[in-house]
Amino acid sequence: MKIKCVAVVGPTACGKSDLAVKLAEKFGGEVISADSRQIFKGMDLGTGKVSGFLDSSFSIDCPPVIFPFVSSGIRHWMIDILDPIEKFSAADFQRCALALIKNISERNRSVFVAGGTGFFVRSLTDGLDFAKVQISEEVRRYVLSLSLSEASERLISLQSDAESFVDLKNPRRVARALELMLSGLGNLSAMKNKRELGLEFLVLGLSLPRETLKLRIFNRLEERLQKGMVAEIEGLIERGVPISRLESFGLEYRMIARYVSGSISYDEMKTSLYSEICKFAKRQMTWFKKYSNVVWLDGEREAFELVEHFLTSMGETM
Repeated sequence: MKIKCVAVVGPTACGKSDLAVKLAEKFGGEVISADSRQIFKGMDLGTGKVSGFLDSSFSIDCPPVIFPFVSSGIRHWMIDILDPIEKFSAADFQRCALALIKNISERNRSVFVAGGTGFFVRSLTDGLDFAKVQISEEVRRYVLSLSLSEASERLISLQSDAESFVDLKNPRRVARALELMLSGLGNLSAMKNKRELGLEFLVLGLSLPRETLKLRIFNRLEERLQKGMVAEIEGLIERGVPISRLESFGLEYRMIARYVSGSISYDEMKTSLYSEICKFAKRQMTWFKKYSNVVWLDGEREAFELVEHFLTSMGETM
């Protein structure tokens, strides 16, 4: 029997987390964060984590052992599980999320997946079958030594149509693809192989008019800077997170790390960061618009109606 799950997707700053929490409250559910950066401890303001606390009284061993992050009385999973220097791939996310979904379902709770990392979401909704390729530390160190442009050029040299499979503006995706290709993956198309995961998904999409979204991005950036986002990233550097690692996280962590290291001014950082976040949101929308099974919402009321129908409809489900 398939387990029913609801995913809430869309560009940054559109309100995915808020809607997922409201749905979880209404339908007795728990939220799995599908954000590739919220996984890491100490990366809070820059990733837009919900406020709350880790509940050490309950855990699920995926591995690693994962504790729920409780916010507004709702358990959130895949938040604050690793240190920023550790690696965590889409395959790792899928493995952990499947264990979490099984556990949540067995406790008769509804499953809500929220996130803007499209590849993480697709690993579940599309049942991506990740190639079992062993990546050596030598290969990993080599790839980490490359700039984004160098890694992209090397990837294209190995597969000319790499851009069809990987966002060449995303340093982490490029690095992962290059690691796989250098470790024996024959073709990047293998990253899209599928398998049956035993899940049935309703995928809800949130979007906003372009100017409205840009204003929300601007206001959110101002708020996060006022709350101490620069200090957050200075703290990560003080705790031993290399500048190169922060660069790989992109957006806030890349630009603010450059400001902290003295390579750009505060005003340059702020202006560039706003521009890059807007471009990132546009790329996210382009990506999700190509994702054929998304139901784009007109408002929250429609979301509640769709989820209620989905969760109560008959079928081979749990």
